[in-house]
Amino acid sequence: MPATETWSLFAYGTLMTTGSHHALIKDHLRSLEPASVRGRLYRHPTGYPVVAVPKEDHLLNGSSDLASDLSRGSRELLQLPLLSLAIPEWSLVTGELLRLPQSLRLLKKLDDFEGYHPAQQSLYSRTLIPVQTQTGLVAAWCYIAAVSPSPGLIGENR
Repeated sequence: MPATETWSLFAYGTLMTTGSHHALIKDHLRSLEPASVRGRLYRHPTGYPVVAVPKEDHLLNGSSDLASDLSRGSRELLQLPLLSLAIPEWSLVTGELLRLPQSLRLLKKLDDFEGYHPAQQSLYSRTLIPVQTQTGLVAAWCYIAAVSPSPGLIGENR
């Protein structure tokens, strides 16, 4: 893949520019902008943030075929209205839309960091979701709650 191609990642926690693990992607970052998703933010008992997103916002699920995921994610076209609070139990979670180079090594590094392995149970699932930016709606990968949050997760308003 040409080095100029990028893929999008929605970050809402430790990978954000103010997050404790931003150094993991800092040198790879091509651009970033404020963004939001429809969802609910929780703090896992381990201290890490985790976001739950409505099922209707799940565009694609990540797979073990990283090259296909990068290709599919970058080609996904959205014809959706602006995100709204139309579903009462969901709010908007703020974060950053990060544009990263299409690198299988970087995607694998992030999957490993997030503990995401498609064939195994994990806290996070890499899922392509609609993300609202100041210029419109885009599709971006996001590490979201792999299962519905349990009572052990503490809700946050942000």
